[in-house]
Amino acid sequence: MKATNQRDVIVVGGGAAGLNAALILGRARRRVLIGDDGHPRNDVAEKMHGFISRDGTSPSKLLVKARKELKSYPSVELIKDKVEKAQHTKIGFSVTLESGKRFVGKRLLLANGVRDKLPDIENLTDFWGRSVFVCPFCDGWEFRDRKIGIYGKTNDAIELAQELHGWTKKITVCSETQAG
Repeated sequence: MKATNQRDVIVVGGGAAGLNAALILGRARRRVLIGDDGHPRNDVAEKMHGFISRDGTSPSKLLVKARKELKSYPSVELIKDKVEKAQHTKIGFSVTLESGKRFVGKRLLLANGVRDKLPDIENLTDFWGRSVFVCPFCDGWEFRDRKIGIYGKTNDAIELAQELHGWTKKITVCSETQAG
């Protein structure tokens, strides 16, 4: 492996968490590689909430600004490529990107977040991030005191309804039948 492919830290995920970690590491003069597939969880949202000083900012604008700030740190490199494989080695970690490029790092930081698995409901994706949401802390304020419908497995739906009760009392629960 070429020395140019060696890093102190490899960050998997170029969303807010991964970019912020890279910022701190870059300021500490660590050699950092960020592997980012370019598909953050909140990319369908028009605005993000609950992020101090950026409440109401579009997720894409936050990422553009963060990437620009990282350019001040020459030890930080962002590669728009998906990390396909990571494995532990004697000296740290090795990652293989979708493009076939390989890098090694002393540390591996997973900041790739989660992916939402939407139920198979016709046209649901048309409303995802606009009027269908997953996080009450991100979007509950904007729908306070309005009618809200919850869909999910019975126990999960009931727990979410209890959580949303602080934002509105107008809640309808539609639950899936749970087997077993």
